[in-house]
Amino acid sequence: MDDVAQFLKNLSNLAPQVFETMGADELYDFVTLIVTFIGAPKYVKNPYLRATFTKLLRFLIPPTDDGDRRHVSDRLSVVLHTHPLAKRFLAPAVMQFFVDIEFTGSHTGAYDKYDYRHEMNQILEYFWQQEDYKQTMVGFARDTKSFVRFVNMLINDSIFSMDEALSKLLSIKKTQVEMQDEATWSRLPPRQRQQRIQTHHQEEGHARYFMQFCNEVLHMLNYLSAEKEVALVFMLPELVNRMATMLNFFLTQLVGPKCSSLKVQNADKYFFYPRKLLSEIAATFIHFSSFDEFALAVVRDDRSYDQNNLRKALRVLSPVMPPADLGVFESFANRCIEVKQQDQEDEAELGDVPEEFLDEITADIMEDPVRLPSGKIVDRPTICRHLLSDETDPFNRQRCTVEMLVPDDELRERIQAFRRERRAAARNGAADAAAAEAAAAAAAEPMITD
Repeated sequence: MDDVAQFLKNLSNLAPQVFETMGADELYDFVTLIVTFIGAPKYVKNPYLRATFTKLLRFLIPPTDDGDRRHVSDRLSVVLHTHPLAKRFLAPAVMQFFVDIEFTGSHTGAYDKYDYRHEMNQILEYFWQQEDYKQTMVGFARDTKSFVRFVNMLINDSIFSMDEALSKLLSIKKTQVEMQDEATWSRLPPRQRQQRIQTHHQEEGHARYFMQFCNEVLHMLNYLSAEKEVALVFMLPELVNRMATMLNFFLTQLVGPKCSSLKVQNADKYFFYPRKLLSEIAATFIHFSSFDEFALAVVRDDRSYDQNNLRKALRVLSPVMPPADLGVFESFANRCIEVKQQDQEDEAELGDVPEEFLDEITADIMEDPVRLPSGKIVDRPTICRHLLSDETDPFNRQRCTVEMLVPDDELRERIQAFRRERRAAARNGAADAAAAEAAAAAAAEPMITD
């Protein structure tokens, strides 16, 4: 089958017009082959063979703004709208393979996966625009375990690609500034200039590659979160903190104090559109703005949360964002101030927390303590986030899955009782203080006599 896959791949690259001569039945069978190979990992265990068929599927998708020349005509994509097997299984299969390609076992897998996911990003964006396919993608989100892993990969890819792209843009700007000083640049030894130019070109290619990928993934997060049923899954404990910290971090990069260092010449050349990126991020904030757990996760991000970044984003987007969306975004920013203040008050109420109530990884007070195979106790969201990328016990590196976690109900009840006692004590203390203040005020009033 690998020979068949390679033959079809080379055909799509070198002689795509051949597909135009295929009859309807042949094209139908071609799609059946694609659905079977992408969606049957039990039978097709070679991830690179499955990846080849995702590239063939990309060939059937109408061309995007980047002008993909391998797609010949819309006739080829019509079969996707009439093939019952594809309409039912293809989109979820691609989403599952998006996760599966993470674990190829190849020494080049860390880089290969981005090439394959680049193809899948475009496929899934097209599917989202087709109602039948969109509903199967929403259905995939209902399988919480699978979708959480899918979103975890999106977050990982977003952070890595943004870091890679922006770090190269910083280097590119530095070289551009040096080259503008012609006198200093011309004094460099020819060999050194040649090496710098070569490195500069490599960094330009690197920046283009990862910025394009980052644009695609952030756009996917945007349109997925626009669907209320899907957005709910993002609010699960193992995802909401990661989403909040990622969005906060991106805001810091794009509108924070050091954002001016990213102003390179010919930014479009690197697919770097800061305002468009900021719009995607703000739209995702808006989609999650109605969820209390998201606002709390945003303000608890001690590393990147900054009210000034939210305010600057509002100013930058005011000329291009619809007024209704700006209003929602501004309301969320205002709400974050209130949530932050309330969270600080709640933390102060608790005072010193017994060490046994603290997560052994994060040192935060636990909500849902579970015991690991190693015997250590951590909060369920903490270990679930870890297991999304590494199914091992972090304390002894032995195999560990979600099913192996043992709830510690007795400890959870004691933590809840501790919270109730501290809150009651805080309320009583506040009431006593108010009564004392009122009594002092009454005693200070002058006595009225006839």
